[in-house]
Amino acid sequence: PQAPEVAALVDTAGDIKRVKYIPKGENVTEHNIFVIYTKENYLLKTKLELFLKSLLKFTTIDLHLHIITDEKSETSAETVLKNQINKYRKRVFYTLYDVEDFAAKINDIVYVMLPFFSSHAGSYYSDALFFLSLGLHRIVDPKMNQAILIDCDVVFRTDVKYLFEQFKKFTPENLFGLAPELTPVYRHILYRYRATYPKSSFGNPYYLSTTSHRKTQKYGYPGLNSGVVMLQFDRIRASKLYAESLKFENVKQLTDKYSFKGHLGDQDFFTLLGYEFPALIYRLDCIWNRQLCTWWKEHGYSDVFDQFFHCEAKVASSWRIATFAGYTDENEAVKKVNKEWTIRKIPKLHFLWRKRRPFLWLRRKRWLAMSNSNKIFLVLIAISGGALLILYSSNDLFARPILRTFFQSQPTGPPQPQAPEVAALVDTAGDIKRVKYIPKGENVTEHNIFVIYTKENYLLKTKLELFLKSLLKFTTIDLHLHIITDEKSETSAETVLKNQINKYRKRVFYTLYDVEDFAAKINDIVYVMLPFFSSHAGSYYSDALFFLSLGLHRIVDPKMNQAILIDCDVVFRTDVKYLFEQFKKFTPENLFGLAPELTPVYRHILYRYRATYPKSSFGNPYYLSTTSHRKTQKYGYPGLNSGVVMLQFDRIRASKLYAESLKFENVKQLTDKYSFKGHLGDQDFFTLLGYEFPALIYRLDCIWNRQLCTWWKEHGYSDVFDQFFHCEGKIKLYHGNCNTRVPE
Repeated sequence: PQAPEVAALVDTAGDIKRVKYIPKGENVTEHNIFVIYTKENYLLKTKLELFLKSLLKFTTIDLHLHIITDEKSETSAETVLKNQINKYRKRVFYTLYDVEDFAAKINDIVYVMLPFFSSHAGSYYSDALFFLSLGLHRIVDPKMNQAILIDCDVVFRTDVKYLFEQFKKFTPENLFGLAPELTPVYRHILYRYRATYPKSSFGNPYYLSTTSHRKTQKYGYPGLNSGVVMLQFDRIRASKLYAESLKFENVKQLTDKYSFKGHLGDQDFFTLLGYEFPALIYRLDCIWNRQLCTWWKEHGYSDVFDQFFHCEAKVASSWRIATFAGYTDENEAVKKVNKEWTIRKIPKLHFLWRKRRPFLWLRRKRWLAMSNSNKIFLVLIAISGGALLILYSSNDLFARPILRTFFQSQPTGPPQPQAPEVAALVDTAGDIKRVKYIPKGENVTEHNIFVIYTKENYLLKTKLELFLKSLLKFTTIDLHLHIITDEKSETSAETVLKNQINKYRKRVFYTLYDVEDFAAKINDIVYVMLPFFSSHAGSYYSDALFFLSLGLHRIVDPKMNQAILIDCDVVFRTDVKYLFEQFKKFTPENLFGLAPELTPVYRHILYRYRATYPKSSFGNPYYLSTTSHRKTQKYGYPGLNSGVVMLQFDRIRASKLYAESLKFENVKQLTDKYSFKGHLGDQDFFTLLGYEFPALIYRLDCIWNRQLCTWWKEHGYSDVFDQFFHCEGKIKLYHGNCNTRVPE
């Protein structure tokens, strides 16, 4: 018989009751949980496994899981679910639904909401998923009165029955239950509204102070988060007010009232609905949706972020649900929600530590080795012929200096001269001239290009290959490449560089520098800049890299007068000699050359300043219209982008104004003047410097740094994004920032 004709199919592997489509009246539990699982991939599968593991581990009630999926992901979802049910031996119904079928049933709601709360156009059903909670009452069995829609990136810390018990606290008017948003995303979105109504609670943190709150304390309204949505279906179906709220004219009126352009789907609508009609939404405590994303702390809101992020609970284990939405690395998410386990992934191998018992295994293979002691290390290597090579030793053998000596081949023949003693080493494989450290006066070209290449990984290596390929393909001049790297990345950088030089047979000097050595030489600049232009604290030299251009004149050979510092995520479309020719256009006052920023990031950062000075050009698009501009046209000042930085070292060294600008008191005065809290390192400083002292910076045309990142279009600025993104002329250099693919 087909699935609709039976109540359940019993799997002998465990107490599994499964129905594809539930016959009306056959659902024996009112504990319904909906989860969306589409476009299956490794990260999503990992999230679903963690979600189900935590859910079934703690539950003491029968559950009915409703999984909304697609054809590609259905098998994966069912496999993961069966594995966890078998592991925990819990009684669970589950139903699989076709996502496109769901989408078709709420198409009218989706088309109303998309213009106001969608970040970008995608496939129809993908957009529909973000508004599913608004129309779910139409789709489910009419006899179903309650359900909870939960993102699969959550982890339970207690029995889900206590979450279902929150329904008992609903007032007769409550239709939905949602917890507060714990980031300043709505303070960001509401910047226009809050400029007009600065005393509004809309966009304030949930807790107005970080001290223990009293029941009588007044809360702010930071918005709502839809990672966990409780739905009282019977009341939703009966509510005329809710039905009216879904109409286009009423949604438009609501968004106009609050100058609101969202990008988070149903969450945006619930946020507006909850502020306009508070009685419709039950305020679920933040311990039931303890969000962990810290993105906004690193993007302009570090001064207030902790006030939003605060969620009161005695200890972390008091959180009922932790959600790691916003994490792009599942390993970091796992660490955050479960401190007992740490997973580190490297290609082909996994290492897993628990307490003091390390394990080592090959991915998708059996366990190969384990050790109960930190003193012994056991390695087993699978040989293609089927044999095993076993190396057993004290950990001391693998100390880095010994390991290097043990595995490196020893040189033969007479001792080789050290790099500082020679001008160049000629590689017979190609016309390669390589120097580790350049003796003064030995540099035969003034075409110096600096590139930073640290913390090597596959993506970064690919970017470097594309950069060098495009650079060497078009160049007709001798170049000196200065690569700032670390010990881990040096070999990779040199290999990639040699391969491209050999391929294009170009004459290139190259020098490798130690990044930590560079960092030490600009430490005073870094310590001045960090409080104003850094997103977060990291290792010292990582922070230093973001300010390298500000102090590079101190480090290079004093005889070097010019150089260009370029991000390795750029691709040339012409000969780099034409970029060097831009130095000839510098006025005597110009110290640096940078192209305009092509996103509204500084309109975002400057929202306080622009609320006070709305007619300021600071934060306006470079082209004030998208029509072809005339030479006499007035430009806006969107800020500067440091993906390409031209440096006139001799002038920088001689400039007293620039030296004064680097002092702490002057940087503080500048940031205070513009209410500026940045997160983009040297780029933020150049942006302020270029607005305060325009003569210091030559405006490089955007065709020499055509940025491709569209992140801000999808995060609150879709109405003005195209004005910023506009760049006229034939592109000479593409900048694939935000990991954006460069056009062929």
